Amino acid sequence: MEANINIYQQHLNAGWKNYLEVFIDNLVVQKIPLQQQRIINECFEDIASNNINSVSFELIIHQLVIDLNEHMIVWRMIKNLRVNQLFVRGPLYIYLISLPDIKSCLTEITRLIGFFLDASYSLHCYQSDQSIIIEPQELVDEYLASFLKADTSLCLTLYILKELVGPIFDYETIYIPNNRTGFDANVTLLFTKAKIIFHDGPMMASFHVKQVNIKNKSFDREYNQQLSYQVSELLSTFHLKLSLTEKVQKYILSVEKPARQTREMAADHFKMSKSTFSRKLKEEKQSFKEIQNEIIWELAIKALTTTTITIQNFALYMGYAERSSFERFFRKKFTLSPAKYRKKHMIRKVK
Repeated sequence: MEANINIYQQHLNAGWKNYLEVFIDNLVVQKIPLQQQRIINECFEDIASNNINSVSFELIIHQLVIDLNEHMIVWRMIKNLRVNQLFVRGPLYIYLISLPDIKSCLTEITRLIGFFLDASYSLHCYQSDQSIIIEPQELVDEYLASFLKADTSLCLTLYILKELVGPIFDYETIYIPNNRTGFDANVTLLFTKAKIIFHDGPMMASFHVKQVNIKNKSFDREYNQQLSYQVSELLSTFHLKLSLTEKVQKYILSVEKPARQTREMAADHFKMSKSTFSRKLKEEKQSFKEIQNEIIWELAIKALTTTTITIQNFALYMGYAERSSFERFFRKKFTLSPAKYRKKHMIRKVK
């Protein structure tokens, strides 16, 4: 088990290191200020020493994006990005661009997106009138820099679909939230000819429904099936390499209202009895409650220090019946109320 955990951690570390390197290479700023360079150096050190997790890494990237005013970082990165640097699981990418048409590829991107991004992140695709809408979704929204994952998802989806069928495919419209004042449409149009519309809704993209039937002219059924088997084995192996603790973490991040989850609900999800579930976690020196609490604390810190989401709304989103219940939970860990913690640690206040 320990060997499997180490392999999984090495895989995560390689992905974080690659992403950070590409991020730095694509910064517009000519000289990184000393404070931000120190943050970058410490991040590399934390990755090397296994002293970082996905929430911490995201928070660091968010802080750098805000401090360096890098609102367009993902759209610039995608133009120069090697597939295996962001899509660190290369075989999945090869499989996606081997599919027969846009429709099947989009379905598979939606299914596999969680292997490229956190379990707390998903891609929602649906038809509205004559358009297909792609809407990135996150467990906790309204982050000050939450557009990073939305941009990444839209860019990667467009990149893959263009690789699948060529330049014939493109988005028709990209909808940008009005609070994205730093969004530079000119930079985006270097990668797509889509119409840019600012609106009060979420980040999303659309294309005409007729495009879902565009065929991959290089489609080879036998080759695709071979890749499909390899992907199935890869995902199965990847899942087996996760400790139960890591599986529970992903489970809690993927459900609505994490605070309402119980040991019984989790045990049922993993098809175990309550006693077996607790025993296996105990063997890993964990308990369901400890894992659940750690995740809620991390999400709370991220929301309080990088977003303007109200404490009331965050508490309800997490599954607390009342704000006061969340505040009691938070104060036991940090001794401060959520409001005082936010005032003390907010990375940058929103004007």
